[in-house]
Amino acid sequence: SMGDLAALTVAGAVTLEQGVRLLHVRDRLLREAALPAAGLLATDLTVEQAADLLSAEDLPQVRIAASNAPGQTVLAGPDDQLAAVRRTALAL
Repeated sequence: SMGDLAALTVAGAVTLEQGVRLLHVRDRLLREAALPAAGLLATDLTVEQAADLLSAEDLPQVRIAASNAPGQTVLAGPDDQLAAVRRTALAL
């Protein structure tokens, strides 16, 4: 973490130059690993209905994240795909 890098630098475990270099490497790696915006969508679908909807819509990155109660299923996935699922679910 950034706090760890600061602590290592202040403690003298790494030089200021090394700390700055590590910070730049950390920042680059985090940007390279960045995932698309994603989230959760609570629906009033059963697990079976949600599974059928996901199969029919061919959205392989959207997953059933939780079954909170009968008729309340939470989906997880990229925001754009969740928006598509939401539009379809609202039309049911």
